Amino acid sequence: MMIAAVMFSKNPIKAGEDQTITVTVIDVGTNKVIEGATVAITSNPPDYATTYTFTNTTNADGQMTYTIPLGNATPGDYSTSIQISKQGYT
Repeated sequence: MMIAAVMFSKNPIKAGEDQTITVTVIDVGTNKVIEGATVAITSNPPDYATTYTFTNTTNADGQMTYTIPLGNATPGDYSTSIQISKQGYT
């Protein structure tokens, strides 16, 4: 089994700033980071006008980082979902 630690660079974010999301994936049994896990991030603004999506794999440190270029984005609360998968893990 694996778990993930998710860090957001800023909360709240001011208009024109970018948000960076860092996901670290860890093996529950060994407490070691997992390289090569697929991480999919979807983030939606309050008006759902623009959906930000990004998929990549974790590096040797078990991390994947994505920066959302918010620029002139809609103010308000954003919903973010993160899905992680790797063969051999649940």
